[in-house]
Amino acid sequence: MGRESLLTKESYLELARTAAVQIGSWKALSQKEKIKNGIKKYLLHRPVTEPDPFFWPQGLLALGLLNAWRQTGASFCLQAVQSHLERWINSDTPCRYVDNAILAYALLEMHANQPSARYRAAADQIAEKIAAFPITPDGSFSYRGNYPFYVFADAIGMVSPFLCRYASLTGQEKWRELGLKQISNFFQFAMDAASGLPYHGYDAQSGVKQGVIGWGRAVGWLLVGMTDSLIWLPPGPQRQALQQQLSTLVQAVFEWHRDDGYFCWQLAAREGPVDSSATALIGYAVRTAMECGALAPDKNDALKKIEMALHSSVNHGTVENASAECGGFSLYPQRYGAYPWSLGPALLVLQCSTASDR
Repeated sequence: MGRESLLTKESYLELARTAAVQIGSWKALSQKEKIKNGIKKYLLHRPVTEPDPFFWPQGLLALGLLNAWRQTGASFCLQAVQSHLERWINSDTPCRYVDNAILAYALLEMHANQPSARYRAAADQIAEKIAAFPITPDGSFSYRGNYPFYVFADAIGMVSPFLCRYASLTGQEKWRELGLKQISNFFQFAMDAASGLPYHGYDAQSGVKQGVIGWGRAVGWLLVGMTDSLIWLPPGPQRQALQQQLSTLVQAVFEWHRDDGYFCWQLAAREGPVDSSATALIGYAVRTAMECGALAPDKNDALKKIEMALHSSVNHGTVENASAECGGFSLYPQRYGAYPWSLGPALLVLQCSTASDR
């Protein structure tokens, strides 16, 4: 890998320090907001939605921090994840939605590095909670209770890797089957035949595909769900089939890769805003697939371009040019900035130099 695509160790650790702060503070309520919520809840008797501190942004940050720890040996990266996981376990590992499952995947990664009966017991508890989530008639997880038939690509990246890795840990095939069912259903019901790209999701009741074709972050979530599930599959027909689907999708995705290394917020909108979060998620999936031999090394140059693009978005410990949080199908705010969903995946993709590299 050329030096121009590497961050200095200091710059990489600056990103990790931001992540270590954000994992415990992202969307935390200020004292003023807590007072407002208290008034709404207890005086006005209005429903109040409390932020979930164990949601998907924290899961992405945790995975990024664990990779930063592996790359640099910086103890604060490990400690930040340990502290957040302990907070989750001490709260009885609440799992409101499939979104929590990506933090559970980080918990399994922590357990692999630092085996703990507490981590294993928490993983068992989380798996049973996930198994109790509502599902659609075709066997996919409902993304939210108020839309019981909506299935999102995001959920695949959040829940399938945990289920497949948990199956590998326990030897129980039912978890692998449940994780792979999410992927196979999505390929059956939510792909655009002409482009080979996914819609954002589908309605399992009507069969109507939903959202835009090739929304960048949905593509990233789908690829991450596939690659981080595939690495936990034993050799055999299931692994071969998923690897073939992955290879075909990657080829379709990279038809829209820009020369500067970025993907845009919607892949086909190549003259529109770039999206560092989509770029980082896709880059992480491709790196993982290449490392496990699921993709040929012909994407090495493309991956190098992705690293250089993300490098250019780094600014004082943040990764800018990320699209704002999606509000649902076809609700993609055209606001761009620095968010956990660009920072966490960037820590997984970017390589930092050693002292001898500089």
